Amino acid sequence: MWNFVLCLLFVNFTYSFSFAEVIEFPDEDLATETVLPVFENKVAVKNRLIELEGRFEAGFQLGATLNEAFYKSEVVGINLGYHLDELHGIGFYYLTWSGELSSYGEQLGVNPPVAIDSPIDFSKAPAAESLYVFNWEYNAFYGKISLSKQTVLNLHVFSSLGLGQIKFGDQSNVAFNAGIGQRLYFSENWALRLDFNLLFYSGPDPTSRGTLSPSGPSYDASDFSSKQYFNQSLTVGLVGLL
Repeated sequence: MWNFVLCLLFVNFTYSFSFAEVIEFPDEDLATETVLPVFENKVAVKNRLIELEGRFEAGFQLGATLNEAFYKSEVVGINLGYHLDELHGIGFYYLTWSGELSSYGEQLGVNPPVAIDSPIDFSKAPAAESLYVFNWEYNAFYGKISLSKQTVLNLHVFSSLGLGQIKFGDQSNVAFNAGIGQRLYFSENWALRLDFNLLFYSGPDPTSRGTLSPSGPSYDASDFSSKQYFNQSLTVGLVGLL
C-alpha cells in the first residue's frame, strides 16, 4: 500500500517539473533605472514651537575652565547673539576670571614641595583676566525631549567657531574658540544654555622667571616668556530670546 502511494507522489512530482514553462521578457520591457518616491508637503519637524530666524538672544553664564593649575578656574560672563535664520547665527560672549590663586597656588606660596627650594607666589605673575569672542553658530539639530509623561521640552544642539582676545594684565593676545552647546527651552522665550568650548591662545608662562618671592615685586606679562595654551571651559546659563 505504502509503495503504491510513494509511486503516485513520485510520478506527480516528475510530471509537474516536466511541464514547467520558462517565461522570458524582452529587455526593453524591463526597468533599467530606479527613482525615489516624491512626497508633497514635506515636514521635517511637526509642531515646531521654537522659531529662531530674526531673533536676538541674551543671557548670563557661570562655569569654569578645566585645566587651570595656579589660579581659580571659576568664570562668570554674558552672551549675546542674533539668529540669521533657523540654522545660522552670530554670537558674542565675554568671560572674566577673579585672578585669585587656587588652593594649590596658595600652597606653593606657603608650604612648597621638597623639590622646590623656596616658596613661589604666583600672584606676582599676571593671570588671565578676561576673554571675549565673536562666534559663528550653526544649529545642527532641533528636537524635543520628554522628562515625564506631562513634560516635553524643546531643544537645539549647536556648534560654534570664533575669534577673540584674552587679557593678561597689560597684555592682550588673540584667542581661537571651537565649541558645542545646547539650549533647553522652558518656553518660547526662555532657555537653559550649556556650552563646552575649546580655547587656543598664547600667554605669559608664570614659571618662566624661576622663583617668585612672596616678598618680591609683581611683574608684567612682558617680563615672562610666552606659552601656547589649550584650555577648555564649561558654562551654564539662562538666556532669553526676543
